[in-house]
Amino acid sequence: HEAILKLLEEKPLRINQEKIRAQGGHFAPFICRYGLSRIDRKRLDAVVNQRQRKALGQFIEQGRGMTEHLKRQKIIVE
Repeated sequence: HEAILKLLEEKPLRINQEKIRAQGGHFAPFICRYGLSRIDRKRLDAVVNQRQRKALGQFIEQGRGMTEHLKRQKIIVE
């Protein structure tokens, strides 16, 4: 957990907090998944075991799939 958190903190997301509050906060899990999708795979693989990587893989794919939607909604700013 701590190792993944460190990786996420290396590339902080620019998030529109006002937009999130206006939407009732239901975007939070998708923002987290988007953040996971931005982590370099080799670096992530170095800090998790194979079982954990498999579980994270589903979230990473969901994060990639939500990228354009989050940008169109102006939830994430890049």
